[in-house]
Amino acid sequence: MNIKEICSRVVVVAEPETDLREAARMMRDRHVGALIVIEKRNGDTRPIGIVTDRDIVVAVVADPDVRPEALTLRDLMSGELALARDTDGVFEAVDKMQDSGARRLPVVDAEGRLVGVLSLDDVLRMLASELTAPALASLRSDSIPGLSVVDIDFAVGADPLRAHQDIAERLSRVAGSLPAGIEAPKLSPLTSSA
Repeated sequence: MNIKEICSRVVVVAEPETDLREAARMMRDRHVGALIVIEKRNGDTRPIGIVTDRDIVVAVVADPDVRPEALTLRDLMSGELALARDTDGVFEAVDKMQDSGARRLPVVDAEGRLVGVLSLDDVLRMLASELTAPALASLRSDSIPGLSVVDIDFAVGADPLRAHQDIAERLSRVAGSLPAGIEAPKLSPLTSSA
């Protein structure tokens, strides 16, 4: 699978001379944890850096003598920007993330133009989808009477606690209708990380 299939095409960008207060506002208003710093060349948008909310916290909040409007994104950008090509494979991009210590990679086309951003969340969503697809495919509506793949698909997209409760209730209902000697599937207790 290529990166272009899973990366986010909605990218929040800023010019290198954007001050940190404005950058923080942009992140807050757009609900993102990073800005891709860009420059325009011949009408093309090209990434030249990335600044995260953590970069701003470390630069400003940790130093009481620093005024956020006195610093720009250029001041916080790291030296070498790790990039992913839109034709890279997922595992190749993950290797780039590991090598650079980045949680997000700007994604560029063959000409170096910005086309998206890949985050670890994008990779995790893809992996979760790939891992659950075989499990869902193995469940047929006739494998557990009263429980269908459609029911589970709905539950997967719902609130996790409610989905767990819904599936548990359905399994409980069908347990009584199973032929003698066939044990009903068991659902592990849901634990909360909160």
